[in-house]
Amino acid sequence: MNDDRSAFWQSIPGQYAFVMLFMAANAAGLFLIGDPGGLIAMKTTSVPLLFLANRGLDAIFISDASRKPWTVAFFERHFLDSVVFTCWLTVFMWRPSLTATGQICSFLVIVTSMTAIKALLSALSTEGDDRKG
Repeated sequence: MNDDRSAFWQSIPGQYAFVMLFMAANAAGLFLIGDPGGLIAMKTTSVPLLFLANRGLDAIFISDASRKPWTVAFFERHFLDSVVFTCWLTVFMWRPSLTATGQICSFLVIVTSMTAIKALLSALSTEGDDRKG
C-alpha cells in the first residue's frame, strides 16, 4: 500500500526534510546540553555528510554479493557503514578536553563492535528470510 505519506518520504523533498529535521533535533539537543555556538554549528553541519556517505555506500554496494552473508563484500559493506557512522559519532561527541589516544581507542572499539553486531544481525535475518521463502 502506497499512500501519500509514504510517497512523500520516498521523494527527494521528503529525504531532504528528514535530513533537515535530524539537523534541527541535533542542534536543539546540543544547545540543551550547553555546547557553545561554534561547536553546535560544526557538529550540526556534519549531519548531511553522514547521509551523503551512506547514500554513496548504497550506490557502491548495489550488487547481491554484498547481501550474501559471510562474503568479503558483505563484511566490507558492514565495516564501511560502521566507519561512516563512527566518524560522525566522533565529531558529534567531540569535546575540547578529549585526548587523541582516547578518541582513537574508542573509535576502534566502536567500529569493531558495530561491524560484528551489524554483520551478525544481518546474516541472521538473511538466513531467516531464506528459510521462510
